[in-house]
Amino acid sequence: MEEFMENEEKNNTKPLTSSDVKVPVDAKEQALPEGQVLPKEQTVSEEQAISEEQAVSEEQSHHSKMSDMKYFLSQTLQEILHIGYVKPEEIPNIDLYMDQVTTFMDDRLSGSKRHDTDKLLTKTMINNYTKNNLLPPPEKKKYSREHVLTLIFIYYFKNFLNFNDIETLLHPLTESYFGNKEGFNMQDVYKEVFQLEEGEMKKLLKYLGKNYAAANETFNDFPEEDQDFLHQFSFICQLSYDIYLKKMIIERMIDRMRQSQDGNE
Repeated sequence: MEEFMENEEKNNTKPLTSSDVKVPVDAKEQALPEGQVLPKEQTVSEEQAISEEQAVSEEQSHHSKMSDMKYFLSQTLQEILHIGYVKPEEIPNIDLYMDQVTTFMDDRLSGSKRHDTDKLLTKTMINNYTKNNLLPPPEKKKYSREHVLTLIFIYYFKNFLNFNDIETLLHPLTESYFGNKEGFNMQDVYKEVFQLEEGEMKKLLKYLGKNYAAANETFNDFPEEDQDFLHQFSFICQLSYDIYLKKMIIERMIDRMRQSQDGNE
């Protein structure tokens, strides 16, 4: 019993108080004036969280810009798809006066206007096409369905070819098929060409998306406030280079056609 009491006395120690605990103080804190403390240092996890938050914000901004441009491209393509092409059966099966031709063309191709005030076809234009042998002359001041089909070809070609090149392309067609009562005519030529349109349109959106994605990876080291414009500039350069190459190929093919035509005369 006495042994038990002795053990109890040994274990019955006095509880520690805050004054009994000696906490080591940083030497830098000891040197600070009273009332001042060191600024709280960010831990590694806090710095990492801030860095990740900034990365997420930048990624969201990147995706937002990509989404905006994809929407723009998609909307533009939809507008182009709705333009379509003038089907031969939509052209009146009666001869038209010049005013009626310009009205018809303006109505059917209005979707391709850049500005509402643009003139797609005027009387002066039609007269110039006839003078430069692009368009056969009218009969008694009236234009047939085949005249209108030929004018549609001219309308597309004149955006990137000169009159001499267009004449080289169209003269053999009008010589062989314009007004042909037996066998193939200009309407048959027109149908054959424009049936390819649907397949080309389906490829266009994928092509645009791929090229815009590539353009969006350029200029990443440039100032952030300039990157949106620079990405669009890069995209336009890609499209322009594509046009340049295709135009060059077309011109060289036409030059060979012209040489062949001159050799046959």
